[in-house]
Amino acid sequence: MKITKFELKNALDNNEFVFFYQPQVCFVTGKLKGAEALIRWMKSDGGLIMPNDFISLAEENGFLNNITLNMLDILANDSKKFLAINDKLNISINISVKSLYCSKILNKIERLITSGSLRSENFSIEITESTLFEYNSLNSDALNLFDYHKIQLVMDDFGTGFSNLCSLNGTPFSKIKFDYSLIKDVGKNDKSTAIIIENIKMAHKLQLETVAEGVENDETYRILKDNGCSLAQGFLISKAVCRDDFISDFIRADHTFPHSPLGLVKLAKYSYIEWVENVIDFSIKKIRTPRTMESSDLLLNSNCGFLGNWKDDNIANYIDEKMYYSLNKAYMESYAIAKELIITNVENITISIERHLILTNKLIRKESLILSILLLLENMLKLTHKCN
Repeated sequence: MKITKFELKNALDNNEFVFFYQPQVCFVTGKLKGAEALIRWMKSDGGLIMPNDFISLAEENGFLNNITLNMLDILANDSKKFLAINDKLNISINISVKSLYCSKILNKIERLITSGSLRSENFSIEITESTLFEYNSLNSDALNLFDYHKIQLVMDDFGTGFSNLCSLNGTPFSKIKFDYSLIKDVGKNDKSTAIIIENIKMAHKLQLETVAEGVENDETYRILKDNGCSLAQGFLISKAVCRDDFISDFIRADHTFPHSPLGLVKLAKYSYIEWVENVIDFSIKKIRTPRTMESSDLLLNSNCGFLGNWKDDNIANYIDEKMYYSLNKAYMESYAIAKELIITNVENITISIERHLILTNKLIRKESLILSILLLLENMLKLTHKCN
């Protein structure tokens, strides 16, 4: 489609750019969790132009930042309507890394948040990993703004070949969004399925939420759900829809999509095994090199990537109360053993190998108990949630 600079300027002057919203659903609860705001050009004659047909032209001709400024106002107005019905929703917007070097855009975000027009807890910014790779890092002013207002950052199009999970070290992302190229063969190709599962595990270890973009069939949805992916987005749920349809067909309709906490249980199992191994490795290292300055703070975090992460999704509502109590009790006991093992090693550099082996043996026995409960829970969930 041939679009001229003059047409683009007229569209900007006449406020013809709007947002369509593609729903995002929580795999654990099956409920609407938010949406991605996707720009569309709604022409005066009713024609709809997709962003691939005009974004590059807008950037080449210096219109992109002005379009972004206008779209932030639209997002603020739309979000007010959404949050009046469901104040837990999170709406994400795509902003280029280049635009985040623009002081006008940063000032606009600041004003919208401080005035209450945008709520930072309900607002995320998606950054395409290819542009992050191009610029190497974000503007420090942008990072300070996001940190101060607790604005969530999402790495968009993750897996397109420009970076990997290691690249997340330098930027405070809270979510990664798997690109369609990673999702499209899940359930069709064993290697593709294994790759996405391992990426979910790694993201969980880094305490990042995961969003699957381009979910188009039931089998892909099931595999992602059962392996701990956080959110689903794609045509299986819905294409992007206009603001009013998003309100009527999703926010007010309050659908419940297929769901299960099975994936969280699997991730808890992996996390717990790794945590026990790290505790034992740390304690051995302290015996061998007692002067090492390595901190034990992360190992003594009571959440430890385990039951603490379940509270946000009310996972206890899906599990038999007695089983949950037994699991939580066993976990707290294993944590107490680990704490004793670590603290003893830190404070007493002459700890005997015999004492170390006694504590380690107690921890391993507790690990066996917890893993057996988790395995039983996993099998129960496979049976009781087979229809979801």
